[in-house]
Amino acid sequence: MLTAAESGDELQQLIAMSARVAQSIASPGTNATALAALVRRQLELLREIADLSGEPVNRDRLTTLRARVARALDDTRTSPTALSALTHRQADISRELAALAAAAGEGQDGALVATTSNELWDASAI
Repeated sequence: MLTAAESGDELQQLIAMSARVAQSIASPGTNATALAALVRRQLELLREIADLSGEPVNRDRLTTLRARVARALDDTRTSPTALSALTHRQADISRELAALAAAAGEGQDGALVATTSNELWDASAI
C-alpha cells in the first residue's frame, strides 16, 4: 500500500486498497458486522477501479464475495444487525453480477427487461 501511495498513481492505490480489504474479508476472524462494512467498501473500490481502468468489474471477485457473504449469512452466530447489513450486501453483489451478465448479453432469450428504480407505492397510479 505504501509503495502505491508514494507513487501517486490513483489506480494503483485503489488496487492496493482493494487487495488489503480482500485479505480482511477472506479472514475467518473477521466478524459479520465488520464483514458487511468491508464488503460494501470492496464493492465501491471495485467500481472505482473499473471506472479508472475502463474494464468491467472483475466477475470472479464478485463471485468470491458472494460466497463469503453467503457463509456469514448461514452462520447462526451472525447477529441480527449484521444479518441485515449482509443481506443488503448480498443483494448489491447480485445486482452487480446481473449488470455484468446483461452487459455481456448473457442469459438473454430475446426478451427485454426493464430496469426501474425503487419508488414509493402509489395506489392512485393504477
